[in-house]
Amino acid sequence: MKIKTHTGIARLALCASMILALTACSHGPSESDAKQAIQARLGDCKYFSIDSFDKTNGIPVDDNDYQVEVKYTIKMLPVDENKAAAEASSGSLPQFAVNVVRGCPDFPRGLIGQFFDGKTPIADYADDVTYSFTETLNMVKTDAGWQEAR
Repeated sequence: MKIKTHTGIARLALCASMILALTACSHGPSESDAKQAIQARLGDCKYFSIDSFDKTNGIPVDDNDYQVEVKYTIKMLPVDENKAAAEASSGSLPQFAVNVVRGCPDFPRGLIGQFFDGKTPIADYADDVTYSFTETLNMVKTDAGWQEAR
């Protein structure tokens, strides 16, 4: 009695499983993971949104840590009460800057400072105001996926 072996099929199955195993292990944070980290900074603030987002590079630090270089823009949205406040303002810091600070208590103060830098004409705040950022995010692998290290 002869036993036939199917070595070709066995080799193919072994190669496929090795490729899948290596693929599953080698991924750092995705662009979506990095964007979610920035979105978490913005919280539920109705005044700001991420306008564009690109992951430009990723550098593994160790098995659970990664540095992700990103480039993105944040747009300040002209909600109705802010449009009226900007149009009524006469050269001083617009009332809606105070609205933003009160309405978005978790929003990073450094970002608010960039939007209200004193260089942007007050009338421009009645429309979209957009700023671009480039930074390196420190990300850590958790049971819930990749998150920004704090």
